[in-house]
Amino acid sequence: MQPYRLTQAVSIPVLLLLGCNPPLQGDLGEYTDGSTRDIETGCGDADPASWVPTSFTFDPPLLDTSFAGECSISVLESSSDSVDLSLACGEQAVQLHIPLDGPLGPVVAPGDTVMLDYRSENNWGLDEWYTLRRPSADATLLLAGMQGDSLEPPGPQGFFAPLTLAVLADVCPKPVHCEAPGEDLAVEFTYGAAAAGVFPGHHALLGDPVNYRVAVSLASENHWGLPPSQGDQCSFADGSSTYFSVSIQHQPG
Repeated sequence: MQPYRLTQAVSIPVLLLLGCNPPLQGDLGEYTDGSTRDIETGCGDADPASWVPTSFTFDPPLLDTSFAGECSISVLESSSDSVDLSLACGEQAVQLHIPLDGPLGPVVAPGDTVMLDYRSENNWGLDEWYTLRRPSADATLLLAGMQGDSLEPPGPQGFFAPLTLAVLADVCPKPVHCEAPGEDLAVEFTYGAAAAGVFPGHHALLGDPVNYRVAVSLASENHWGLPPSQGDQCSFADGSSTYFSVSIQHQPG
């Protein structure tokens, strides 16, 4: 699929909202100072060989559906494509495995104390959200991620503060039918006056200087309620209508 061109003159969601900040950095397109911004979105054009991973794994799985407390980083093993954090959280020891598409910056180190906030829910599968923050007054967001059918866990919004996440629909138009009921979505990340719409397989850098690297590997909606096609009824197994996988990394200035 060819990238879909957006300009300021078109009344559909613009995927890079810069406000008064400098250009966002990343692989979503280019910004110019002219009166028209031509933004090549990442609609379906991500190269599988350079796909940005965003999944994460807690091993062993956390015992409760939610945990919020202080943890100590006992071991940090980092390579060019993943990082493993060994966390001692009270009586529970757990390893957080995060795939990467590049080295992790100096965000955390062995001996650091962090605040872990973890939520999970069993819907059509296990939905998970987590944040790691500094135990300071400003609770700096260091690492975060989610994988599930909604961008934030149930309850009050603001789980990923100071970033907010929202779904961008109708930005990757293609016909959906019984054989292909999935619609590609994008995720809009807002940080202060800057925002970026990110398609699956892409990332963006937000802030001045850069403060956060945000990435999406999955963002889709399945249209289970499609009308019959040529007289044949659509038949789908039950499942979630939407699914997302997102990662957030603090980038020290």
